[in-house]
Amino acid sequence: MANKPILCLDFDGVIHRYSKGWQDGSIYDPPTDGFFEWLIRAQDHFMVVIYSSRSKDGSELAKMSAWMSKHAMEWRAKHETPLQLNVSFAHKKPAAFLTIDDRALTFSGDWSDYDPTALLHFKPWNQKRAIVPEPEFDRVIHKQPPYKPPPKEMGFTGDLCVQCGGASMVRNGPCLLCMSCGHTTGCS
Repeated sequence: MANKPILCLDFDGVIHRYSKGWQDGSIYDPPTDGFFEWLIRAQDHFMVVIYSSRSKDGSELAKMSAWMSKHAMEWRAKHETPLQLNVSFAHKKPAAFLTIDDRALTFSGDWSDYDPTALLHFKPWNQKRAIVPEPEFDRVIHKQPPYKPPPKEMGFTGDLCVQCGGASMVRNGPCLLCMSCGHTTGCS
């Protein structure tokens, strides 16, 4: 792919495990599990650019780059899969096709979906004592009802009952039977 889209990655909490949060700027943890394996695949499809709150400072960019090189070398020593680091470190946020960040939500287009009080309860993946479990947080923050699978995933045909309007129709021989009201489509 000649002109690959830009995939922007945050550094702390995405590439660098960042288990203790900001510690005087130290980059103290190893990479998140599976990062280099994922990076090999991602580089086939994207131009990978790393951008972080650290990126404004040239010395921080150098620290991130040195950390990445060190851990890539360690990874290469343990694996037979070749790893080429075709990543760049940006000093300003790139015009990316997509960004992966541990502290972001996808905007729905409707500000009423984001209750400021609920936002205060957000916890990134690496903070073990999240106040609201991750799937539940997403539902609460976007005011979504709990997930209900479509009728076909629940074993129903997907047809609507002409009697009650329910979608809980099942095959009953050549006919359909509504499990909500008992109505059949002509069979007795």
